[in-house]
Amino acid sequence: RGRGACCGAFGVLCVVVGAENWFFGHFCELLLAFVCLSQWVTGWWLLGGATLPAWVHVLVVVAIYAINVAAVRGPRRFGRRPQPTSLPVRLYFGAAFASVFCLVFLAAASLLFAVLGGIEAALAASTAPGALQPTSDSVAFRAFTYTGCAAIGLSFLWGYSIGQRQLRVREIDIPMRNLPPALEGVRIAQISDVHMGQNLDPEQLAGYVDRVNATEADLICVTGDMVDSPQADIDLFLPIFAGLRARCGVYAILGNHDFTSGAERVSAAIRRQTDFTLLRDEHVAVPIGDAVLHLVGLDDRGLDWARGLRHDPRLDEVWTHVPPGAPAILLNHRPDLFEHAARIGVPLTLSGHTHGGQIGMPWLTGRVWNPSRFITAFDRGLFEREGHYLYTNCGLGVTAQRVRIATPREISVFRLCLREEA
Repeated sequence: RGRGACCGAFGVLCVVVGAENWFFGHFCELLLAFVCLSQWVTGWWLLGGATLPAWVHVLVVVAIYAINVAAVRGPRRFGRRPQPTSLPVRLYFGAAFASVFCLVFLAAASLLFAVLGGIEAALAASTAPGALQPTSDSVAFRAFTYTGCAAIGLSFLWGYSIGQRQLRVREIDIPMRNLPPALEGVRIAQISDVHMGQNLDPEQLAGYVDRVNATEADLICVTGDMVDSPQADIDLFLPIFAGLRARCGVYAILGNHDFTSGAERVSAAIRRQTDFTLLRDEHVAVPIGDAVLHLVGLDDRGLDWARGLRHDPRLDEVWTHVPPGAPAILLNHRPDLFEHAARIGVPLTLSGHTHGGQIGMPWLTGRVWNPSRFITAFDRGLFEREGHYLYTNCGLGVTAQRVRIATPREISVFRLCLREEA
């Protein structure tokens, strides 16, 4: 009986893992289909929600799908990705993206009002004869959903205009055990996910470089996704990016977009056009005064485009070069490796990849709910495990959409300090 239960549990686990892998493997196609459905349902409801035959709904969604496929994939016939730089195209993509959140809101509102309607009907039936009109058909429901969709639309308008231009410099103290006096107060600036390409202007990049340099950090760490796509003009952006300056150097690793852009091509360009130290499954000892700070940088590896590894044998291998108990920092593009890093004693891990979700909703707990929670528990900000720390940077750039809501572009600056032992 116990063996049968174990087999059954293993079978369920296999189904769940298989479904999860299929979902992430077909995510782009599923997202595009859901966007098309969202565009039609949201537009149909806001225009009055007239009763229509089912075949009309299906036909319109299929037509919208064909339009979106042409908009997204059509230009690739000419060997390049679409460049959504014109205002009408950006407005179209922005409205389509916002409609996804409107549809989710409409579904949640429908469920809420259905529950309230059921409670109201039950109370009314116990006191008076007759049935009530369904609450979901009430004027209150329409007013509530129209107001909610308007709020979502205004939030996205703000996110595409003002929000995506905001930049935050966040300073954080990181306590470390056995920190030599020479390393106390050392400042390390981290940037991540610059995504040089179609969603970044050279003038913007120059401004970000100036802001990073203005932190006067002793060390700068770049945690991957410097390049957005194979079509990015590296020769245009890298000379500007090479302007990063720190007295102890600039250290970088590759992210998943750097790999899809051609890891060897990106690596060669960085080594040719900058004086950065690129770490590819490597360790380097950085002398600071009469002490040494150890850096370990890993190539990006993941289960797919979204999810990272929770255990990487290469970390164990490279970590052998770090003396036990020495002050050290791990640069790993995806944050999922944090618990592995904490187990082997890495004091500080710096990651990016998630962009903080790009779209966030502040909660009373102080954390910000965002879509990246679906791919990792370490979505944004500072995390701690028994005196070991991870920081997931929200990124300097954007991907897909130039939108940020409650998620400014970020430069994080860490000040090392001695950990007080209890």
